[in-house]
Amino acid sequence: MTSKAKEKKGKSRKGQRGKDLRDASDRCVHLTEVEALRFGKLDAEMRNALQGLRLADADTELTKREYASKVAGLQEHKQQLVAKLASLRATYEPFVSKLAEKYGMKDPKSMSVDPDTGVIRDLTKT
Repeated sequence: MTSKAKEKKGKSRKGQRGKDLRDASDRCVHLTEVEALRFGKLDAEMRNALQGLRLADADTELTKREYASKVAGLQEHKQQLVAKLASLRATYEPFVSKLAEKYGMKDPKSMSVDPDTGVIRDLTKT
C-alpha cells in the first residue's frame, strides 16, 4: 500500500470517528440552558462550602497546635500553685490553731481574723 493510500484510509477513519462521536452526542439527553446554569451554580456553591469546611478544620487543628504549648504551660503553673498552696496550708493551719488557743477560741474554724486590722472575732458568739 502506498503512503497516499494510507493517508486516504486514515482520513476516512478520522472523519468517520468524528461522525460517530457527533451521533453519540446527539443521542444524549441535554439539560436546558437554564438547568445547566443552575446546576453549575449549585455545584460550585457546594464545592465552595466543602472547601470552607476543610479550611475550618485546618484552622481548628492549627489553633489547637498553637495553643497546646500555652495550655501545657498553664497546667504546669497550676500544678506549681497547688503545690505551693499545700505547703502554705501546712504552715497556716498550725499557726491559726496556736492563735485560737492563745486568744481562747475553742474552734479555729470559727475564728475570723481581719488581715488589714488584725481584729480577731469568735464567729460562734455573733
